[in-house]
Amino acid sequence: MTRPGFVLQVDDRTPDLLTLAGSNVRLRSFPEGTKVVYAPEPQPSTDPVPLIDGALAAPVDSDSFASRLRPGMRLTLVVGSVHQVQPRMRFDVRRSIVERLLERAAHAGVDDVQIVVASGLSPRWSTADVVAALGDRVAASFLPDGAITSHDVTSPDLVKVASVDGEAIRMNPRIAESDLVVVVDVYDGRHTGCLLVTGATDAETINRIGGFDGSSEAVERVTAAVHDQLNVFGVIGVLGQPWLGPTLSFLNAREWEWRLPEQLAYAGARQLVGLMPAHGAQKLYGSPRADYALLDVIAGDVGAVQTQVAEVWRAANLVAVPPADTLITSVWGSSFDQGDPVGSPISAARHALVERASAGLVKDGGVLIAFHPLTRRFSNRLQS
Repeated sequence: MTRPGFVLQVDDRTPDLLTLAGSNVRLRSFPEGTKVVYAPEPQPSTDPVPLIDGALAAPVDSDSFASRLRPGMRLTLVVGSVHQVQPRMRFDVRRSIVERLLERAAHAGVDDVQIVVASGLSPRWSTADVVAALGDRVAASFLPDGAITSHDVTSPDLVKVASVDGEAIRMNPRIAESDLVVVVDVYDGRHTGCLLVTGATDAETINRIGGFDGSSEAVERVTAAVHDQLNVFGVIGVLGQPWLGPTLSFLNAREWEWRLPEQLAYAGARQLVGLMPAHGAQKLYGSPRADYALLDVIAGDVGAVQTQVAEVWRAANLVAVPPADTLITSVWGSSFDQGDPVGSPISAARHALVERASAGLVKDGGVLIAFHPLTRRFSNRLQS
């Protein structure tokens, strides 16, 4: 069992604490009385199969997955790719979920099976992306026959499945015409909403729920309309905190518990970025991968599953923190500019103001201090 998160109050015995700014890491002292929030301690991943099998056998508000299968049916697995986990998963637990679902489908005599990657407005998956996420076994079985496809929000063959306020909701035709749709995703606490709505509908529907005029009410109404028309079963894995590899192992432990490996990793990171600012930063932080302990797998009615995975994640990861007069936060790595360990000042400011300050950590009228190098790096594509 991982150790829970907590709030440390700095006193005269507290060592210098780690701060992160773009590609820069350093230890700083803080005034006595400063409250420092620590997330739950990360742990390496373990075998996910027992949790997956347990969830499929005893789903929430639904019959077991095996009992819903029959020969001759059309089965579609919808794999989530709308919100990518950052840092990226070294082993993608969706691979194990998909493999277990396919094994049960084959045992039940279901031979019309396809996989649709619900990417929404995100880039569609390449062959390399499919292999990385779902593994060689699934890729070799399904890719040659064209049975793995990425959803295209602008495709002309999208099918109308419902309407809300007279506006059509159009979906991927394979999903719309399936006897059973299984949603496969992971949850890391950063996103909500039904994957079928945010990842497998048309661009107009996505804009309606997530654009400038989007609202939680619109999301609920569109989601309800879609669920009324489809037979949906959800399987979602709940992730813990990221466990980073040896070169970033100092991020896995609290500063006063660093041993020689963590101390050497910290010194090596500082030296590498100091000697080769651009190349060193990219090597260390550009596209880090992490193991994630699987806290739980929830399967069943997709609405009930979404509610439960959020509750499980909050119970395991929530740290109660009263709003502060002054909030100090790091803006670090590629979590806010994917693949870019420094990122643009605009993205850095948005990350600090939206992801951090708006999360209720600072009082209205309070002060936000964000650590970032503010180098002149802008992207016309991202900032347009």
